[in-house]
Amino acid sequence: MNDELMNDQEIDTELIELELADFDDSVDEVIDSWAVFRSIKAQKPYTKEEEHDVFVRYKQNPTEEIRNEILQHYVRLAVHFAKRYTNSDANLMDDLVQEALIGLCIAIDQFDVDLGYRFSTYASWRILQRVLLYLKKDSIIRFPVGVEESYFRMMRINRQRFQMGQDPATDEELKNQYEFTDSQIRAARNREAINVGSLNATAKSNLLSSDSEATEIEAFIADPKAEQAFLAIENDELRRLLDKMLTEYLERHVRESKRDRFEVVLRRRYGLNGDGTIDTLKDIGQDVGVTRERARQISDGFLKYLQMPQNKRILKDYR
Repeated sequence: MNDELMNDQEIDTELIELELADFDDSVDEVIDSWAVFRSIKAQKPYTKEEEHDVFVRYKQNPTEEIRNEILQHYVRLAVHFAKRYTNSDANLMDDLVQEALIGLCIAIDQFDVDLGYRFSTYASWRILQRVLLYLKKDSIIRFPVGVEESYFRMMRINRQRFQMGQDPATDEELKNQYEFTDSQIRAARNREAINVGSLNATAKSNLLSSDSEATEIEAFIADPKAEQAFLAIENDELRRLLDKMLTEYLERHVRESKRDRFEVVLRRRYGLNGDGTIDTLKDIGQDVGVTRERARQISDGFLKYLQMPQNKRILKDYR
């Protein structure tokens, strides 16, 4: 299992055997401020000999006490990875710290001390895998973990260059200065070209707005399906209204002996026959047994009825 994970993708050499000095002060600040660490007292990482001894003890006697002891010595490693992918988002930081700790716990349980690897190397993979899977879990477009790692590594390099007043790294610089392979550069560039954002991200009217006043971006994007549904409801209401007016027209203005014929002509002419289809005057006349001109007169009679002032006021909202 460990060998498969090691060969899955190439990890930065800086991730191997991370020591206490490798972490900046901001890691300690996160540990001090985060509620999840209140019961965890961060300790220095083990030396190689100490690490071997503690995992031999844990393998022989996997107690919660030894597990927590190991966790305390590598909690900074988990925070280190969580901080790399937060982009200054405090809410995301909370989630990533928890995911990183879960990855660390998995690494403690599955680490095989007999293989000869340093635990920090194996734990780095487990934590990184957990963090990256969390970052893409809600994404519509799924990218392989290796692609995500190459992309985030390139973005981290560009942020550092920007802070030093330099331009983003070119493909040649990524290859020569930062030891990217051709496949990693290609994967990072392809991932960069696909800018995936969340419709649930919030947008504020101004910088002074509170979070409660923020609106999700999704609210600003028209939904064609929703519009079609609204039009369908509106058309259905109009159809029921016209059907009611047709019944009133036949009862008030057409002799009872002619009502059935008039009703067939009008329903077919104005699409009130159930399926919404509108037939030509010629087809209606042939089927009903009247001339085309007579079918037109019947249609015009109902149209004039709809144009009466009291009916126009009712229909004005459906124009």
